[in-house]
Amino acid sequence: MTIIENLGRGCTIYFGKTAQALKQTEIIYTLTTRLDLAQLHTEKKKDKDARGGMIKKRPM
Repeated sequence: MTIIENLGRGCTIYFGKTAQALKQTEIIYTLTTRLDLAQLHTEKKKDKDARGGMIKKRPM
């Protein structure tokens, strides 16, 4: 797993279904700092099937 190997972060994998096509998909959940966020986006761009974003952003 790229997140564990390259970023040194743990992750949790959930299996779910899409709402329209009911296809099975993997949901990868990880916690990261703001400093590691750019590197996480770079790793996400390497995988063509990966998409997603930030769930919660703290106010400054």
